[in-house]
Amino acid sequence: MRVFPVRELSRFPRVPPLETVAEAELLADAAHRIRAAGIPAEGEVRSAREEYVARCIVAGPAQDHCEAIVLGPLRLPGLHRLSGHGVRERVLKLSSLPVIVTPTALQARKRIPAS
Repeated sequence: MRVFPVRELSRFPRVPPLETVAEAELLADAAHRIRAAGIPAEGEVRSAREEYVARCIVAGPAQDHCEAIVLGPLRLPGLHRLSGHGVRERVLKLSSLPVIVTPTALQARKRIPAS
């Protein structure tokens, strides 16, 4: 399994990225937790300009001969939420691999009744 978050960089040079390198590395560290569960995994952070994020997501698994792409939920607060730019939709259009989109934690909690 390969875990690689893609940091979205603005097309405008003076606009900072929505997430820091440290935040993206937290996601890449998920590979350590997956390995601890006994599943072989690698993790690395990639960065791409906002118009190339979907292509980067699709190209990585294609080069690594993966069998599927799993997109995690990214829910940013406030105005950052509006800048999602339809990455999921573009990945679905560009990829010949199966694409699995995981629900947000809030949606998952609504589906699982509390005991």
